[in-house]
Order: sequence, then C-alpha cells, then structure tokens
Amino acid sequence: MRERTPRPNATDTVPDRTTSLAVLLVDPYEDERQLFAECLAAMGFTVTAVACHDDADHALSGAAPNAVVLRSWSLTTDSEAVTIARTLRGASSTRTVPIVMLTTDSVADRQIAFAAGCSSVLLLPVLPDDLAAAIYTLVHPAA
Repeated sequence: MRERTPRPNATDTVPDRTTSLAVLLVDPYEDERQLFAECLAAMGFTVTAVACHDDADHALSGAAPNAVVLRSWSLTTDSEAVTIARTLRGASSTRTVPIVMLTTDSVADRQIAFAAGCSSVLLLPVLPDDLAAAIYTLVHPAA
C-alpha cells in the first residue's frame, strides 16, 4: 500500500504575514459565516464578517480590505453575490481588491462569477485552509 503524502495545512501554505491582511467575508448563512470567520482569524487574518449587501456597503465605508470573500450556493446574473462583486469592481477604492467567490460545482456559476469580476472561484465545500491559501496567493502573487 502506498503512503499518502500529508496535505499541507494553512500554516504550511500561508506565511505569517496574514496578520496585516484584512478580509471582508460576505456569507448569508450564519453558521458557515461564523466558521469561516473564526478559522481565518485563527490563521491571522483580520476578518469582518457580514450577511448581506447592505452590511457589506457599511463595512466598506472605511478602508478597503485586502480581499473580499463572497459566498453563494447558486449564482445568477442578478444574485446578491454577483451584485456585490460588480459594485466592488465599479468603485475606484475597491477596483483592484481580489474577490474570491465560493459557489457550487457549476460551469455556469464559474462563468457568472468571473464575468462579474471575481479573481478566483472556489467550489463548495471548501476547506478553510484552501480559502486562506487562495486569499494569500491573490494578495501576494509573487510570494
């Protein structure tokens, strides 16, 4: 039987420089939002977790985050997550902020997310370590 190589965890893939990274997490599902927020915070990210577009607008009234994570089980061109992504891309203060979309395994969802301006699409279910690595890679692409 072949030995499996252990999968790297966030402490292996995300350097300690996450402490200065601010992440806005927009997730309409409270339990999952709390889980992702706690996991990312435990990895050193500064997380602002909100449930909806209005809360995201309020959270963005200050300094722009280093990255935004949006979650939607199913994307349509007029879904709230897509509206938020388009709003972020349309504002000069957030135009270059990386956006990670968490969605289901659907080619249409991926196309809609990228068309709305998302930088990356991760398919649900996603491990917090993988989300942390994606955020770090988008914020520090040369690291």
